[in-house]
Amino acid sequence: MSALHDRGGATERRMIELAAAQAAAGHEVRVMSAESAFSVRRHRGFAVQGVRVRTRPPIRAYEMLVAARRYLRADPPDVLHFHSAHEGARFARFVHVPTLLSVDYFRYRGSNTLLGHRYYEGSLRRFDRLLPVSESCATEFRQFWGDPAPIEVLYNGVNADQFRPDPESGQHLRVELGLEGVIVLYVGRLCGQKGTEILLDVWEQYRPSGATLVVAGPIGQFFGAVQPSKLPERMNALGVHYLGAVEDQHLAHLYNACDVFVMPTVHDEMFGMAALEAQACGKPVVASRLGGLLEAVSDGSGLFVAPGDRRALGEGLVELVGDADRRAEMGLAARQHALGFTWDRIATKVQSIYEAIA
Repeated sequence: MSALHDRGGATERRMIELAAAQAAAGHEVRVMSAESAFSVRRHRGFAVQGVRVRTRPPIRAYEMLVAARRYLRADPPDVLHFHSAHEGARFARFVHVPTLLSVDYFRYRGSNTLLGHRYYEGSLRRFDRLLPVSESCATEFRQFWGDPAPIEVLYNGVNADQFRPDPESGQHLRVELGLEGVIVLYVGRLCGQKGTEILLDVWEQYRPSGATLVVAGPIGQFFGAVQPSKLPERMNALGVHYLGAVEDQHLAHLYNACDVFVMPTVHDEMFGMAALEAQACGKPVVASRLGGLLEAVSDGSGLFVAPGDRRALGEGLVELVGDADRRAEMGLAARQHALGFTWDRIATKVQSIYEAIA
């Protein structure tokens, strides 16, 4: 249960891809989505039930769950799987089925306060299983919450059919965007946590000869939150090609158009789905030695640098931009590494978890 968006982040992508993989395996899957009007439709083999909501976050999540409860009680599922919606546990008890929560981050709004911590801990205890998206996320979660419920890692995955090496589509997009030379790509939110300013500082100081930096993603700490920023002006001054938010269906073409993918997160990186998708397209990654990126990226498919280390990041980019043979070698390793995270593998793992708690 969550909301479906065509320009969402890892949570939305996981919800859609996992549901599709489960449906392909023969399971009946229903996704409840917060929308502006009630609707029922099919998408990639699973049912999507739009639940009408009118409020904004964080009240929006509670409104959706209250509205969804009526449908769930009329036609209860065997298992309820919530995606980053801790609120679900307090409503799921009215349905009386096992509940799971996929965990993308270990803190919630106000969880550092005594009352907030007690409230969220009470919610987390009601789940039959908590599913952090990486070992790193599980470690952070345990350090902050202890073990309020059984914890089992369930990685985010990658659609290896959608995200695959496709030089022709990459070249087509290069021509369409007027890009030449070696392309360095960043995809994700543009904010301090993701290291956007650091990347621009590095590009200003270390820009490799003949290379172009392409940036795609929304500006702000959260998807859907429009914030005033001077980043577009700075990127324009540096000659950075900024595309804004890109729909999921176009991401594979964008990854294939690049030569090097960069992910300079400074803190709180629980996994790094964009880095995994780039690797599935056969692209080497320069990433921060941080959190879940150490699991999403392998030593053979990426260069790791200390978070916030501008010199190391700049030298790493210069090194890969200038060495086509190494990029090709790392690209092959990148594809093989990504194939270990396909959604059918993740769906098989989650099915075993469902059976264990059911």
